[in-house]
Amino acid sequence: MIIIIIIIIIIVIIVALVVVVVVVVVAVVVVVVVVVVVVVVVDVVRDTEDCTIAHQCGFDMEVIQSIQCNASQVWSKIASACVWEWDPDRDDCNGKPLTSVIADPRCLKRSGNNPHPDDCSKFLSCANGTMVAEQRCSDGTLYWPKNESCEFAEAVAYECGERRIPVSIPIYEEDPLCKMNGQVPDPLSCQHFIQCLHGKRVQRIQCPRGTVFSDASRKCEWYEEVNCGNRAL
Repeated sequence: MIIIIIIIIIIVIIVALVVVVVVVVVAVVVVVVVVVVVVVVVDVVRDTEDCTIAHQCGFDMEVIQSIQCNASQVWSKIASACVWEWDPDRDDCNGKPLTSVIADPRCLKRSGNNPHPDDCSKFLSCANGTMVAEQRCSDGTLYWPKNESCEFAEAVAYECGERRIPVSIPIYEEDPLCKMNGQVPDPLSCQHFIQCLHGKRVQRIQCPRGTVFSDASRKCEWYEEVNCGNRAL
């Protein structure tokens, strides 16, 4: 019995030693591979003809791997990476000036938001004179250049000029009764009131049965508690 136990212990020790040796060998191989890669790739140079391509080169300047930048990007020697054509780190193309990016005439403000020339519910985001995104305002709002933001359509629709307003956005008429935002009494009916917003009539609303609109509280009250004056019931 003792002999069997001793044999098992010896086997376990041998297996453990084998595992340790394997781990050490793998670690050494990984280190060697990393060192070789680092040593082999000694420089990254831009292509002599195409500024959108860079090459990883070895000691003998043989090309190990080529890098292709994405559209509208060039390889920058300053950043050692692909950069956008309008990026500050963009440099000349091996002594030859790069073709200038043509400025978008819609980007009156070179960097920031600009109104869409045809649609009042949209705006253009520009960077260095290039349009990078066309965006739409949320429902019920239009783009207002003064604030460079989307505002309630009722408040800014008058400044859209010839820019189209989507038919899904209701535009209300100005009403002399609407001198303030909120509810105002209907001069023709005590049972109705006018909902106003930015000097415009949004809708005419009838009070619930048995109530009339109070000019004092600006809400519908029981008939007995309201003085309608000249307003018809």
